Amino acid sequence: QGVFDTGDIDGGAVLGYSTGGSGVATLRGIADQLGLPYVQRSAGEALPQMGAAADQPAAAAADPTGTPRRVELYWALTMLAAILLLGEIYLTTRDLLRARATRKAVLP
Repeated sequence: QGVFDTGDIDGGAVLGYSTGGSGVATLRGIADQLGLPYVQRSAGEALPQMGAAADQPAAAAADPTGTPRRVELYWALTMLAAILLLGEIYLTTRDLLRARATRKAVLP
């Protein structure tokens, strides 16, 4: 059994759907490793409210300083590649048309 990296986990719960046996013990062990509660559920049952843990995502959204905002600039390189590709298509088409015109002029 592997060990989980708990640095990326902010909250949640480990949900169990088994009817018993070693699966419950395994899920409880995982919940203990992650520092999360274990909740036994039945199929079709609504998700339980976790109290303060349920409010955690809303609190994180209200505090934008918690996570740095990502600036994605891949589109600039994509635009440059598209412009270069259009230039190559133009030059190739122009050379093809010139070669055909030269061939028609040389061959009777």
